[in-house]
Amino acid sequence: MKKLMTIAIILTSLTAYSEYNDYYTKVDIVTQDEQGTLSEYQVYHYGFDRPNSSFSLQKWIELFAYNRESDSVAIFFYNLVVYSPKMISSGYSFGDHYALSDTVRIQINQIITVNLIESYQGSTLDGIFSTLSPDDAEWMTSAVIDTAFFTVPFNMCGREDCIDILYPTFYLLIHEHSERTEEVIATLRSMAALHAKRENQLKNLYEYKSKSSPEYIEFINAYYPMVEAFLRMLDTEKVVILYDSGW
Repeated sequence: MKKLMTIAIILTSLTAYSEYNDYYTKVDIVTQDEQGTLSEYQVYHYGFDRPNSSFSLQKWIELFAYNRESDSVAIFFYNLVVYSPKMISSGYSFGDHYALSDTVRIQINQIITVNLIESYQGSTLDGIFSTLSPDDAEWMTSAVIDTAFFTVPFNMCGREDCIDILYPTFYLLIHEHSERTEEVIATLRSMAALHAKRENQLKNLYEYKSKSSPEYIEFINAYYPMVEAFLRMLDTEKVVILYDSGW
């Protein structure tokens, strides 16, 4: 099971944390079950507090509990993908980005030791939208040959009776062109043009009240999921999609 970084996850975290940092932390964990059997894991934890090698066991458990699936289970990941893209034409760097994959669940009350191995700092305001795995590492190290981007209105309210718009941007970093990649990009550009046309129609109809009209809210709520669905079609292509939350 792969970790998917979506805007919804970001917005949830922003309501709880005043600083927009997140941490990808590799730890060595030893557990002991009811029969006394010891197990060791070297796994990654995703969280919002800066880790420290001097943490007590209780402090580690409090950190892990943020991502618990229940009161007794915490979610970890076996693999971390580090993506550091550069443009082939200019050598421009897009910075370092991180994605986790291959979920493992560990019972919190069975953890007896935790040791910090390494940690990477990211941001809850941007990151990787694509679903990536270690198998993608070889082509991901090649240069980016082309780019495309789409800014899409996202209704944080998410209901039919209210509107609170954020404007996240999806950046497509293309490592290899394909027929599917071109078709998806062309479709998204057509959708963007139709969106602009419909938005203007609603503005002319409702004037300054257009963004609170039921038609506009329904229109916005439908548009963003359609864009996400088309972007997911690129998960099998040599394209990495980065996001900027627009926050």
